[in-house]
Amino acid sequence: MEKISYPCVETMTRVALRDAVVRVWSKTTLDADGGGVDRERARIRKAVHAIYKKNDDFKGTRLLGTIPGVSAYEVLGADGDGIVVYVDWP
Repeated sequence: MEKISYPCVETMTRVALRDAVVRVWSKTTLDADGGGVDRERARIRKAVHAIYKKNDDFKGTRLLGTIPGVSAYEVLGADGDGIVVYVDWP
């Protein structure tokens, strides 16, 4: 399958949790059929749910940066306030 190459391609994946919303930006590639983005989003959702299933909210939030390929993530509470963590800061 043909790969389309760009200097910087990131996906943003939104994951709704019980008491929060997590948005994760991760590096990916674009396949000619667009399937790479879908696979990346599925991988991120699975990883986020696994982290929060095994950890409390504070530790889970710290562990999001350990997911391979993650550039940044945002955790928002029910009120819409939250934090952004840049894992891959220049």
